[in-house]
Amino acid sequence: MAILDRLSRATNSRHFIPEVDGFRFFSIVIVMLMHLNVCFGRTLGYDYLTGQNIFGSFGYFITRGGLGVQVFFAISGFIVSMPFLRYYLQQSDSIPCRTLVAKPSLGGYFLRRLTRLQPPFIIAITFFFIVHIFLKQMPMNELWKHYAATMIYSHCFIYGQWSPINPVTWSLETEVQFYIIAPFLCAFIFSYCKKRYSPAVICTISIGAMLCAYFLRDGYEALHLTSSIFQQIQFFLVGVLVAFIYLTNPEFLRKKSIYYDMLGIASMLMLFYFAFGRFISDVGFILFLFLLFISIFKGKYLNKFFTSKFVYTVGGMCYSIYLLHYPSFYLICKLTRHLAVFNSYVANYFVQVIVVFPIVLVISTLFYYYIERPCMDKNWPKKLAAKWAGLVSYKKA
Repeated sequence: MAILDRLSRATNSRHFIPEVDGFRFFSIVIVMLMHLNVCFGRTLGYDYLTGQNIFGSFGYFITRGGLGVQVFFAISGFIVSMPFLRYYLQQSDSIPCRTLVAKPSLGGYFLRRLTRLQPPFIIAITFFFIVHIFLKQMPMNELWKHYAATMIYSHCFIYGQWSPINPVTWSLETEVQFYIIAPFLCAFIFSYCKKRYSPAVICTISIGAMLCAYFLRDGYEALHLTSSIFQQIQFFLVGVLVAFIYLTNPEFLRKKSIYYDMLGIASMLMLFYFAFGRFISDVGFILFLFLLFISIFKGKYLNKFFTSKFVYTVGGMCYSIYLLHYPSFYLICKLTRHLAVFNSYVANYFVQVIVVFPIVLVISTLFYYYIERPCMDKNWPKKLAAKWAGLVSYKKA
């Protein structure tokens, strides 16, 4: 437990919501399971998409693990919108808490995103860029261009494909796009529109976005927008809607029931069923994503699991794990592929899970503890500047 205490998030305890980090745990685990299948399958020359259309099979579930990214989007919608919702809803009759909060500063909001997320991103991408130099997978003049596009969160927009340096960063580009529009989107939904209509406005925007993604998919592809906020905003809005309920109906979320455990488990399964479809599937997906998010708060046993210390602590490290896991899998599997001693690919895959997951978790934990966690302190730039000034003064003396 002492180790978990040292790895806990450096955050404001008043606003810490363990269910959210617990939900992150679910997201990062299913994404990792999918990406390990990709990396291990490639090292063996095995078609890692085998069985993806056979309902209930190993391949069916493992290849749909990427839905964890959409879960991350919903969590981001919840977290990022929360301070703006607290401000816009504080004078509403539907808010039981009368604690007044100041309007979030846009400058402070964007600076916090920059100081919190950018240093780990720069370090991780630069490290894997150097690794690619030694692997010599592409000419240096091309690699530099991909590195620069990745660093400014624009690789998918510029090239219309994922970054070869770290493919998973496509979702971080989408996250950044949401961070940019979130303050203005929240102002529109919860200030300019009547507050009682806010859930309807959220649903209307979501349905409109899904219809556009369906009917304009060729245009989106031509403009390199298939991974952009235009096609993903409905998932963020699920989190915004849950944040609205969290602030306006806290008593509803506090009451636990085993029926919500059953609803939550059913919703998990339905997410896999509706993942990566067209308009109707998207509607089903966001519906069950919403129900799962609610069930994590209201389920008797689901809530106990997702608020257990190990689960929410590992979930709290998900940014570091997400940045490092895919390239790490790719490199480690080149060594561990020799452990494929069974005739069954599935059996060999789970051997990889047992061996590779702990290695990547240790690497990610060290990165989190020494790189990401210090950046959670919003005053770290000032502290670093003061420490640097002290060193300079000492040397001069």
